[in-house]
Amino acid sequence: TRAILKIMRGQTNALDDAFIKVLARLIEDASLSPAYRGFLFTLPSFSSLSQRVQQTELLDPQAWFNAREAVAKALAQALAPQWPSIYQQFNHGQSYVYNGSAAGERSLKILALGYWAKSEAMSPSNAWNAVRAQYDKADNMTDRYSALSIAIQNFTEQSDALIHDFYERFATEALVIDKWFTAQATRHTGEFAQMHETLTQLMAHPAFVNPNPNRLRSLVFAFCNANPRHFHQADGAGYQFWAQQVLDIDAKNPQVASRLARTCEHWRTFAEPYQTQMKTALEQIAQASTLSQDTREIVNKALHIQ
Repeated sequence: TRAILKIMRGQTNALDDAFIKVLARLIEDASLSPAYRGFLFTLPSFSSLSQRVQQTELLDPQAWFNAREAVAKALAQALAPQWPSIYQQFNHGQSYVYNGSAAGERSLKILALGYWAKSEAMSPSNAWNAVRAQYDKADNMTDRYSALSIAIQNFTEQSDALIHDFYERFATEALVIDKWFTAQATRHTGEFAQMHETLTQLMAHPAFVNPNPNRLRSLVFAFCNANPRHFHQADGAGYQFWAQQVLDIDAKNPQVASRLARTCEHWRTFAEPYQTQMKTALEQIAQASTLSQDTREIVNKALHIQ
């Protein structure tokens, strides 16, 4: 967290070498449980770090994302030799077991695979083969879904086959397909135009026809609340998408729309130009004459309209 904050504030542009050496020892320290090692190397989420930042300063979401990504890439590159070995150590091929110890091993294995995949963008490795093999051979949802997510985030072109296969496997399992939508809605690579095209295609998918609240949360909410890289655009494009979705959903389900409307209720805690762009989107919603009372209450409160 401190490293991300320092980079975000321009106090440094890299991780300290001494810090990297400490981390290299920790990731290999067998006296520490796999679960604890996985926890040590899990970077803070946007929501948790933004809450901390916004107590003392206005948040620049793109600066936050870039700083977090810089730390992730630094860890991936600096510990590149360790990630494959850690992954292979815990990818031992044993049948799925549901207990604390096994869960901790799976957590560290997945984390190592994610960093290994990220390091491949900077130097040749066999990470994609490992991701594909884990997906194909998985005997549990944790392994298969994590491989899908890692592929979507790091191997955009190759991931298409996995996305198609995952849907075909679980098309009749609603909760699993919710996760399928979320994995794609939270992809942070590429440009916003590409992300918007993905969202448009997913919203036209047969599985998204007449979506229930869970399906809406899996796609629209996931994008707006868990994809800071693409949602927070300087030109407000992400907020315009959000505003339109609030209005569209409000016409059918005001309760769900009012919850989505809360996404931008703390617009004053963001730096410019995001603050103004959020306010503009909120005002656009407020001007709708057919807005439900539930949603209007949230939006008016955010804008301090009596």
